[in-house]
Amino acid sequence: MIARGYQSVGRVDPNVAATVANAWAAGMSRVDVYHFPCFTCGNPAGQANALFTYLKDNDVKYGKVWLDVEGPGTYWGSSTSDNAAFIADWFAAMKEKGVDIGVQFRPRQVTCRGRGHHRLPAIQAPRKSWGSCPTSSRAAM
Repeated sequence: MIARGYQSVGRVDPNVAATVANAWAAGMSRVDVYHFPCFTCGNPAGQANALFTYLKDNDVKYGKVWLDVEGPGTYWGSSTSDNAAFIADWFAAMKEKGVDIGVQFRPRQVTCRGRGHHRLPAIQAPRKSWGSCPTSSRAAM
């Protein structure tokens, strides 16, 4: 089970502690949390730290934090390099805290790069239409 820990509107999900506790109480063998970032809010490290601090302060027991990267044009900027930098900053902040992290990703839609750069566990989102990327952006992350 993967519970939402951070909302795309730029805040920690106020229900995450209860959701995770209920999942464990229901007998789930693994409970993870996902972070749906707010690109337009900026400060990816601040967002990562807000989630980490909330989980720690509320004694939330979880396995991995997944970064949920989806919705190009809706949740992300038009600059694939800015999107990639945001994602990299989020990863760095979580790694600094020692958090086990992974990514749920439609990589080419948001960054025009593959998912291999971060060498993290990944859940590949269903491939609808990833669109096209400029030839110069097609190098692997």
